[in-house]
Amino acid sequence: MSRNTKVILAVISGLIVVGGCISLAAILFFQNSARSLSRTVVSDPTAVAAVSAEIATFAVPAGYEETGMNLLGLYRGVILSQSGADQNRHMILLFGVPNISEQEQAQFENLLKQRMDQASSDIQWEAPTTRPVQIRSQQVEMVTRKGTNQNGEAYQMESVVFQGVNGSVILLIAGPQQGWDQEIFDKFIHSIR
Repeated sequence: MSRNTKVILAVISGLIVVGGCISLAAILFFQNSARSLSRTVVSDPTAVAAVSAEIATFAVPAGYEETGMNLLGLYRGVILSQSGADQNRHMILLFGVPNISEQEQAQFENLLKQRMDQASSDIQWEAPTTRPVQIRSQQVEMVTRKGTNQNGEAYQMESVVFQGVNGSVILLIAGPQQGWDQEIFDKFIHSIR
């Protein structure tokens, strides 16, 4: 075997070993990431109650299931979703963020709006409206957006930012207008302490 052939085989062998190591590292990384993500979302009632307690106290509406999230130990969220297999369910999200300045809060709200617009890009939203609501003894402005998707299905989204137990909280209520029960959502908002 010639010297050049030996060099080429050594280089190829080295590449195979390096490629194998990279593949193994990627597999281990993604397995750990998946395990970490599964620890991030909690459905155990005791764990969800602990996450909720760091955001605010509230009454879960009848027919809704509660799931908690703890992202990087900084951001906490609770998702309340209607029970059942229906794809047209309404969801309530309470997302707590660390204490931030008014300027940071405005930037965060703007970023959230942009992300929501991207996530619901197939919906043509009307101009938003606002109404005053009181949450945790704070007078805040609830923003309501209504829109229609390409199939003519109407959707609604309400959002507000208020001060929770450990920082700012974003409340988002979203779903199809069909079956939208404003009374249930208003009772939920009034239950937040």
